[in-house]
Amino acid sequence: MKNSQKGFVGAILLVIIGVLVVGGGVYFYSQNKSVSTTAPINDVSNNAKNSNAFYDSDLRISHASISVSNNSASAFNAVKTNLVAKADSDFLSKYFANYSAKNLPPITQSQKILTAHTDLLNIFDANANKQYQCSIGIGENCSLQPIRNIANLAALRSLVAFQQNKPSEAQSTALNIVTLGKNVTANADAVITLLVGWSVQNLGYNILATVQPKGTLSANEKANLIATLRQEHKKALRYEYTRTAEGIDYITSPANKPSAIITSDEEETIAIYRKGATASPTAWNPTETKKYFYDSYKIALSNIDLACGVTPKTSVMNLNFDPQNEQTENYVGKTMYSTTYASLDTMSQKRCAIENLIQNL
Repeated sequence: MKNSQKGFVGAILLVIIGVLVVGGGVYFYSQNKSVSTTAPINDVSNNAKNSNAFYDSDLRISHASISVSNNSASAFNAVKTNLVAKADSDFLSKYFANYSAKNLPPITQSQKILTAHTDLLNIFDANANKQYQCSIGIGENCSLQPIRNIANLAALRSLVAFQQNKPSEAQSTALNIVTLGKNVTANADAVITLLVGWSVQNLGYNILATVQPKGTLSANEKANLIATLRQEHKKALRYEYTRTAEGIDYITSPANKPSAIITSDEEETIAIYRKGATASPTAWNPTETKKYFYDSYKIALSNIDLACGVTPKTSVMNLNFDPQNEQTENYVGKTMYSTTYASLDTMSQKRCAIENLIQNL
């Protein structure tokens, strides 16, 4: 699979809106316009003040690749994101953006759309039951929108079969939508991939609830499905923390190459952080900076264990940081944390929506 140039900025902390190191770099750049970002990058480890070491091995995780022969990612990545015409995309969004069993799509228009996109449905049939792995975290070019589009088309096919009194076909397609979503989340190493997989599962379970009688899952099966959702949620956050910690090490020293691909533009942003780290003896404390993120991720991970409906504890640390005061101890680290860490606590609401669907099957 080809590596894209998504790289470090897309990998260090790819939260829901994808804002990373660049956010903090903007401020440093505005204050250091004379910085030559193309100059050789220096090791600033001797300038970095370190607090007492702490151990974060409980959050660190290594990327593990699956077999290429059983990976559907290449098939989905080959699909053009605009292959579904706007009129058809609008039709699908109308019925599946906020799906309701009380508002089923009309059969005649649905059949025309299905006929126009037989090729995409063939991709669904051939790949829904395969494993899926595409790592934004290590710089691969992951085209996630086609997965959503194809899942919507499959949902349309299931509902048409249901309305035509073909229950077996309707149920089989709905189950495969769920399976596709589960395959996407099984190896998700970034929050955005996890969210896409959840959206597909959510759709599949909703369609399944329409086309299949209730009571088909045992209590034990439901418990296992929910446990898996939570385990995968935790794993994705651990990947996010790991890349953040790697990024902090790389700012400190270019010898600490992270696992993500780093583009020339992103190297410029890192150079800006390194420049800021040499501004004063107390400007950069990598150990303390990692601990900001570590503490936040520990809280976010503990929130995953809460029962659905319980208000999660905020994972955003209050650093009492004044961005205008450049004399603040660990100014660079606090700027990085304040501009790149976004609360991940509301993610559980999306996961709980799926858990509720599972409980009601």
